[in-house]
Amino acid sequence: MQRFLKNQWVVSDRQNEWVLQEQKITNISHIQRQLPSFIEENHDIHKCLCMGEPQLINQLESTLKDKFPNLTIYKSKDTYLEIMSGNASKSNAIKKLENLYQITNQEIMAIGDNFNDMDMLKYAGLGVAMGNAPEEVKKIADEVTLSNNEDGLKHILQKYFE
Repeated sequence: MQRFLKNQWVVSDRQNEWVLQEQKITNISHIQRQLPSFIEENHDIHKCLCMGEPQLINQLESTLKDKFPNLTIYKSKDTYLEIMSGNASKSNAIKKLENLYQITNQEIMAIGDNFNDMDMLKYAGLGVAMGNAPEEVKKIADEVTLSNNEDGLKHILQKYFE
């Protein structure tokens, strides 16, 4: 499990295959610490990321959601489980924008391609899943566009805004 706080990434094993993979993706360097002692120091951690095989991630997701219903827990892909404050969600971010710009969710189009986008897609007046999204994400969307590799974002924006 990794912990993120602002621009730092705390890991217990720098050589873990999942840590090495994530470092290649994010280009963020990490700090090696033993997580229990780091947590006891009362750092302000904004996200925990658990990485592992899909079956293990599914089991962990189910267990954590049962034990901690007030947290925001979702898969950002089949092998990643993100754990955050219960107030942290993309739909809550949209609500802040609604207040700022004095609009309603019915005036909002949300576009996403993975599990972490599902609450936003359900909340928006028009939820659009990318063609490469998992089937579960596509099922809850109002519409499905082309994949990322096929310029799905451009396609859906042109459909509604040209």
